[in-house]
Amino acid sequence: MNATSVTPPFVVNASGGAITNEREVYDGISGRVSLGFYAYNYQGKRGIKATFFAVQKLGDANTYTRADALKDFGCASPENGTSPSIFPG
Repeated sequence: MNATSVTPPFVVNASGGAITNEREVYDGISGRVSLGFYAYNYQGKRGIKATFFAVQKLGDANTYTRADALKDFGCASPENGTSPSIFPG
């Protein structure tokens, strides 16, 4: 996924205070983002565009791990203990 913004997104900490130091936001932090999605059909090209609106930094992190949709979105775990997938097999 690639998201763009003409202006820098508004960035806040976990309590909603503004973060103005760019070094506080880096690859690997945990947080939430506000995105807008827009469909386009221009000169025969179709797709979906994503735009950043805001970022909320929730914590620092050092490692990358595979995302778990059930944990990330607070979903109840299926009986078999696996994450639901839109991809068969």
